[in-house]
Amino acid sequence: MNQNSNKSIEAVVDSIDYFEDPAPWEISKNGLFYIRLFSGTSDAEIGSIMMSAFSPIIDEIVKETAAETLRAFVGNEDRFVLSGGLLFKENNEIKVAPGCCGGLEDWTDWLDVVNGKVDIWTGHDPESFIEINDGKVKIWHDKREKATEKPIEFTVEEMFKKLQHVEKDLKDFLFRLGQWTKFLAPELEKQVVNHFAKNMNIEL
Repeated sequence: MNQNSNKSIEAVVDSIDYFEDPAPWEISKNGLFYIRLFSGTSDAEIGSIMMSAFSPIIDEIVKETAAETLRAFVGNEDRFVLSGGLLFKENNEIKVAPGCCGGLEDWTDWLDVVNGKVDIWTGHDPESFIEINDGKVKIWHDKREKATEKPIEFTVEEMFKKLQHVEKDLKDFLFRLGQWTKFLAPELEKQVVNHFAKNMNIEL
């Protein structure tokens, strides 16, 4: 059995829980701290992800209808922020999670780790620590606990393959986003998907 078969990397966003006004669409109420972006993301979870994507300017974006809100979303070229990042699991247990102020839109920075870079932004409080040695990548959730906590570990090749799977998950999510948009505002399906892909550095 592959020694890394019980490890995974997931693209996640922080679940929005502070939006009190009526949302223009259904949002998730399941209480999860993180929502994964992949082929299995539910409609309600997509609704929460979209609210998170324009949370810095939520008062400007949210309109009375879903179509008006999505039109405002695709018309905004700046301030796209998707609070979250990559989540590392071992035996289905979270080993490394995104820190505060991390953004999933920066997920491609992890590809630089495969190429030997260790000083990438992963958020703070806690701030992760990355070490590469003898073809192995070790990642600690909190650099302050490096001396006492065991890291999650990948070979460089394994990590690259896991990141390729993250990319596939994100592309699968774009398909789900298209389905979700088509139900709410079919005329905006392509625009919403393209806008999300552009800001998330996902090649279509």
